[in-house]
Amino acid sequence: MKLLTLTAVAALAIALGYIVHLNGRIAELEGRVAGTAAQPADAAPAAAAPAVAAAPQSSGSTRALSEDQRAIMIQTLSDAGLNIGSPVWFTTVPNDPEAASFQKSLASVFTDAGWIVKREDTVGFAMKPGIFIFAADEFPPAFVGTVNDAFTAAGIELTGNGRGYRAYQNERRAENPNWVGFDLADDQSFIIAIGRAPAS
Repeated sequence: MKLLTLTAVAALAIALGYIVHLNGRIAELEGRVAGTAAQPADAAPAAAAPAVAAAPQSSGSTRALSEDQRAIMIQTLSDAGLNIGSPVWFTTVPNDPEAASFQKSLASVFTDAGWIVKREDTVGFAMKPGIFIFAADEFPPAFVGTVNDAFTAAGIELTGNGRGYRAYQNERRAENPNWVGFDLADDQSFIIAIGRAPAS
């Protein structure tokens, strides 16, 4: 009888230990899921290379436009005067002086080409390194294509380039209200997002 009682107590102790172990694993997994939900999700359509990644930090390299690049971009942006007065929106990774300086130099190119800078701010989440252009609509205005042409003509590589961002953003937020991305105003056609300099 004593043997049966001891066996039952041992079995109960093992069962309780296993339950404690399972509860610990559940809490750990819930913590991981919660941590994942709190992180910024992809900020761009899959075809456009997501812009979200680790916290920003300077890579040590410095980007600067040469005089030739400036001239080529200005010529492309103002070609035949068709795009004079077109709007442009910028956002930049926070706490990175190099990215902020590069964004200012790009904004000055657009201003010199006769464009109107409508927005210069910083994103509220981490970004991958590089330059990203996201058009709000699947079929954006022609001047958005001119922006892409200007970067290409100047030999400046874009890390991400996507269309239909507004619909993508709405889809992601419907799936996850905590999702973060680039906020586009109702009248905003596109955004140029400047991440930190890619590692050389």
